Amino acid sequence: MSKSKSSYGGGYSQRDAQRDTSATKKQAQEAWHKARNDAAKSKGWSVPKDRNKK
Repeated sequence: MSKSKSSYGGGYSQRDAQRDTSATKKQAQEAWHKARNDAAKSKGWSVPKDRNKK
């Protein structure tokens, strides 16, 4: 696991996921954002439901 801890995922970062799955950086970012959007819909991870509204 990386030395830096993200504020979400208990310290498991996008870089950790990328390394563990052999994904590209772009694939890892897309998956991370999809997961955040899904969490926002279900009110999980303390993600505001309207996080993408401007």
